[in-house]
Amino acid sequence: MTDPAVLNRVHIHCEGLDTPLRVLRMRGRETLSQPFEFVVEVETEDDIPLIFDDLDAMMGAPTTLSFGPDAEYPIHGVVREATVLPIRGHGSNAYRLRLVPRLYDTRLTRGSWIYLDQKPAEIIEAALAHCGDAALQPGDDYELTLEGSYNPREYVVQYEESVFSFISRQAEHWGLFYFFDHVGDRDKLVFGDTNAAFPQLEGFEEIAFDTRAGRSEEETVREIGMIQRMVEKDISLREYNYRIPSVTLVTEAQEIDPTGIGSVHVTGDHFWTPDEGTMMARLRAEELASHRRRMRAITTVRGLRAGHRFALTGAAPEGHGLAREYVVVSATHSTSSPGHSSSSGAGPGASDAGLQYWNEVELLPVELAFRPPLITPKPRIHGVMHARIDAEAPDDTNVPVDEWGRYKVIMPFDVAGAAGGRSSCWIRPAYPSGGGGWGFALGHHVETEVVIFHIDGDPDRPVIAGAAPNFEQPSTVRTENAQQGVIASRHGIAITLSDS
Repeated sequence: MTDPAVLNRVHIHCEGLDTPLRVLRMRGRETLSQPFEFVVEVETEDDIPLIFDDLDAMMGAPTTLSFGPDAEYPIHGVVREATVLPIRGHGSNAYRLRLVPRLYDTRLTRGSWIYLDQKPAEIIEAALAHCGDAALQPGDDYELTLEGSYNPREYVVQYEESVFSFISRQAEHWGLFYFFDHVGDRDKLVFGDTNAAFPQLEGFEEIAFDTRAGRSEEETVREIGMIQRMVEKDISLREYNYRIPSVTLVTEAQEIDPTGIGSVHVTGDHFWTPDEGTMMARLRAEELASHRRRMRAITTVRGLRAGHRFALTGAAPEGHGLAREYVVVSATHSTSSPGHSSSSGAGPGASDAGLQYWNEVELLPVELAFRPPLITPKPRIHGVMHARIDAEAPDDTNVPVDEWGRYKVIMPFDVAGAAGGRSSCWIRPAYPSGGGGWGFALGHHVETEVVIFHIDGDPDRPVIAGAAPNFEQPSTVRTENAQQGVIASRHGIAITLSDS
């Protein structure tokens, strides 16, 4: 039988560094729909200190943590921070490394882009492509394993936010989660929308419950407990769609928990048909229901990661109903090597030699759908901003308006800023008076500067407030005719009201 001290030993390999490193201790945290982070304290095996060039070479280099003599259960990522620890003795050259996924780099690309007539998966793919040299590639670096059917969104704005924040809130809105697959030679980002997307850990499809901490070399669940929370009873959504203004878009209440307390009513969740509203209400109910019951366990299973499924077997406490299948929602990993005590104290199975590994996991019963919490704030556009009227043919002398009186514009914040009617959806203008075929309306021509406001500050809900003259397209009333009021067409037909 392999010595547990050997099984639990952690190795680290950084492709940007020739000097071998020895792991002193490690602590890592991973959660569904969040980037993982491992903090690893290491020292050089040859006692030769790393120089600045070595630290520079480590930044961004592919780095892998692994366990045991055969380098099992790899954790792939990149080093994004290195700290030289205080020197406390002769020959001591210790460092603290922060290992994160390549997804972390999407925090460093920030800006504003507009997405037209795209489904959620297409929006996420397009946003990831904005990261230049750091862009994740479909297939090799990420995949979307979605089973649901999603309608295209007419107009979605990424406004002054990082790619990471944008794809996070898009995924949260549609109930899409992600986790990381380390089976290959890199950290692979995997999106899913049902619990069927969560894989099983090969060889640990079933994990036994065994309380013999320190006396069993098997990788098992050593402790397990349950948290029960009070949640809401039901949720309903309401929305307004100006395309079908007479249709009341209010969903029936979706049950969260029959024993819950209180009802949730949400307005403005961006659904445009009753069927889409029902789907969105179900997603919101599933997200809230998933917090009602969670299990917390301590295990010695080295390969267990957030996003794995497994069935708990063995001597689970009778009568508690804990022997069932679970999804790992989060995992905190801790380990230390000989001669170095863990910063968090000895864990289950700790030996006098200090060789130990354990993880603390939060579990969701697999029959409950996992949905990511809505935690990423949506940016708001306060006040007004300017834009320019656009058209499919910029030299068009006609008013570039559709059959419903709407216009397309070029927004000032759009990084792409594509002309030719490809920079916005059709946007309604506000007029002094209006109704069913009557009212007061004057058209806007191509290149006219207009003022835009956004309903409730939502970047996805623009309205044209009116035109604003500029030095290239001045007002019809200036110094020389200050006593007049003028209504003029582009071709010189005018109505003049004079006080002189």
